[in-house]
Amino acid sequence: MIEDDVWLGVHVVVMPGVTIGRGCVVGANSVVTRSLPPYSVAAGVPAREIRKRLEFTPPAAIDWQKEDDVPYFYRGFETSAEERRNHAKEGGHLAAGDFALSLRPGPRGKICVRMKDLSGGRAIVESCGKSYALSDAVADYEFDVDKRECNRPATSTFSVKDGPVVVTSAWTR
Repeated sequence: MIEDDVWLGVHVVVMPGVTIGRGCVVGANSVVTRSLPPYSVAAGVPAREIRKRLEFTPPAAIDWQKEDDVPYFYRGFETSAEERRNHAKEGGHLAAGDFALSLRPGPRGKICVRMKDLSGGRAIVESCGKSYALSDAVADYEFDVDKRECNRPATSTFSVKDGPVVVTSAWTR
């Protein structure tokens, strides 16, 4: 699996079952045999991490207005500077479909997401067995974190039906 914003040099080989984390850079002619963490730089045969592009340490809470929190709105968001300016009136990051957030797990295994529906009352968001029909006003929604992820920073995935939705913040409990 190759996640968002990955750059692969010419003639890179990625072996089956490997995940290349968001924001990775893999040097030319490398052979990736093991999964690479987000925002790392790797090269060689086999590819080894040689440095970090960004110290990826998910916090316990994220807010769309904080520039340092943008990488933790992990997948499915429009987060470029231009997209954030275009969606500022909605008051959050736009997710037109499924999205993922990366947060440090909380003691109760819960993640709370503050979001709203932009589809006129049709959006439903689902994660870890819970689903909510969203309001067109900003509201808080609580989900369980996948128990397999509780001892490490978790990337929680959310499925959106009939979006788009706007996410303003998220935190763990």
